[in-house]
Amino acid sequence: MMRRFGFVPDSVTVTTAISSCARLFDLDRGREIHKELVNSGFQLDSFVGSALVDMYGKCGQLEMAIEVFEQMPK
Repeated sequence: MMRRFGFVPDSVTVTTAISSCARLFDLDRGREIHKELVNSGFQLDSFVGSALVDMYGKCGQLEMAIEVFEQMPK
């Protein structure tokens, strides 16, 4: 969605958005952001990956949290 307006988010922006979803237990919005990241080829760094793991965990999606964790850079 952000790209439609000419805004290309960086790691800090994405981490903040995902962390907000975690605090609000907004799984749908968090999944939407994650999907956009995957579709755009965004490379997960440890900050974004940790935010996704946290969001999925807080929203009760432990399998997805583990999947993201396993994809994080070592």
